[in-house]
Amino acid sequence: MMSEQGWRDFLVAADVGDWVVLHGGATAVFPVSSLRDAVRLADGVTQVPGIDGAGVLITLSDQQVSVRLTRGVEKLEPEHVELARAISAVARRQGVVADRSRAQEVQVAVAARPESVDVGFWRAVLGSCRAG
Repeated sequence: MMSEQGWRDFLVAADVGDWVVLHGGATAVFPVSSLRDAVRLADGVTQVPGIDGAGVLITLSDQQVSVRLTRGVEKLEPEHVELARAISAVARRQGVVADRSRAQEVQVAVAARPESVDVGFWRAVLGSCRAG
């Protein structure tokens, strides 16, 4: 879809209350009490039909499982609503309740004239990212 309409439709969809739409895409965070519980939830999420190849990012810690459906708010499509519902259902079956207040995103933008950019510095800061 690659448009504003996709994320607007996601926001008004029924049964996606676990999810927040950040600039980086729709995200849900599920608190857990151990890494074992995080792995169990993540395993359940990986079994949701249609998740393979959908671009979903799952991040685990011993305190939470974070699931992002897309990389970019304008990449949300109708099938992401169904994925969100299915992922939330997996969490509910495991007794895990999403916490919308844990969803966060940080972005950094560097603006400079091309001749002023210290490419070596930014390569060191950003790691393997390619500088312009």
